[in-house]
Amino acid sequence: MKFNSESFVITDTGKILRLFLMVGVAGLLLSLVGIIFNPSAFFHSYLTSVIFWTSIGLGALFMVMLHYLVNAVWSVVIRRVLENILITLPVMGLLFIPVLFGIPYLYSWNDNYESPSHSENHAISIVSDAYAEETVIEDDSEHEDVGTHTDPHKELLEKKKAFLNTPFFIIRTIIYFLIWSLIAVRIYKNSLKQDRDGASDANDGAGLRISAPGMILFALTVSFAGFDWMMSLDPLWYSTIYGVYFFSGCIVSVMAFVSVFSTWLRGKNILADIISEEHYHTIGKLLFGFVIFWAYMAFSQYLLIWYANIPEETIWYHHRWVGGWKFISVLIAVAHFTIPFIFLMPKNMKRNPKILSFWAIWILVMHWVDLYWNIQPNLYPDGAGFSWMDVTSMIGIGSIFLYFFWKNLSKNPILTLKDRKLGKSVNYVN
Repeated sequence: MKFNSESFVITDTGKILRLFLMVGVAGLLLSLVGIIFNPSAFFHSYLTSVIFWTSIGLGALFMVMLHYLVNAVWSVVIRRVLENILITLPVMGLLFIPVLFGIPYLYSWNDNYESPSHSENHAISIVSDAYAEETVIEDDSEHEDVGTHTDPHKELLEKKKAFLNTPFFIIRTIIYFLIWSLIAVRIYKNSLKQDRDGASDANDGAGLRISAPGMILFALTVSFAGFDWMMSLDPLWYSTIYGVYFFSGCIVSVMAFVSVFSTWLRGKNILADIISEEHYHTIGKLLFGFVIFWAYMAFSQYLLIWYANIPEETIWYHHRWVGGWKFISVLIAVAHFTIPFIFLMPKNMKRNPKILSFWAIWILVMHWVDLYWNIQPNLYPDGAGFSWMDVTSMIGIGSIFLYFFWKNLSKNPILTLKDRKLGKSVNYVN
């Protein structure tokens, strides 16, 4: 890889682009073979992987819009990196298409739902059984037919069909990606226009005008995407905080990704004098803060459901407290929050790029485990399971994501050289 230190352009990416493309295509093709043997496992693995990489793009979109809204200085030196992450969202929209074909294998609210061969629709059956146990008829004399009582949970599912149906689900998903892609493209083009024409009040104003309404649309679409893609896997269960829970994972993942990538660039002697310890300290503080925010959302959701003790709500956690899922539930609480909380608290941990990068990788792994824990019990209700397609889909989609990220990154300067706040950002003191 060659880097021009005057123009700040990566002039030669070497074999990395070709490698990402080859590995990405190979990973996706290997995953597609799994449809023949176990389509349910394929679509659950694919959904987990595509949401993981999409969440990084969504996190970058939020951070760039926030940069414009608060007129941030410190983040100017990493803005172009974030912009090249968010511009992958249109590609992620295309990679999401297989999920739409997999709706009958993923979502039990679909009329053509194909249950995994080893279990029935556990979400409906277990909750219905719990309800039946609570409504045992004590006086048979008052009920001529005790076996024909109506299950209110199935009635509730019928009422939800106005929202949870295949055509509307597809339409909503298309709308989400269209909104995200439109905002991302406009932000990206505005940034490149700044490179060509130089910084101006009009350019800064354009970024603000895009970000202000964009942030509102982002909040709505990300929340509903979390509801649609993951929460509706158990259609009888609901949590009003789930959208914020999904959003917090997006921010954690992108700050971890930026930390790892910046450290990798530093190892190649790229931007080593630009992205300083002061910037790593701020990245580390944001990573630390949003890990706490994610834990707060997760615990708030659990606490309210535990306190209310309503079968319709507790059943979701019951699925994650059987067999191997119990270990993963404890692992997430310890490894996604407690351990990073302890080790990212000291100042020197956040100012050391290599140490911060280590914990960033740790958090990225736990972010995937968290998504796996949210999605896969729908496939493995009796205990945690694992498929080789979890690996191939993750590598395949991830390599395509990195291919387009690198391709865009190498087309333009890796810094926003004509941003009027660049000098202040380089000299930023935390």
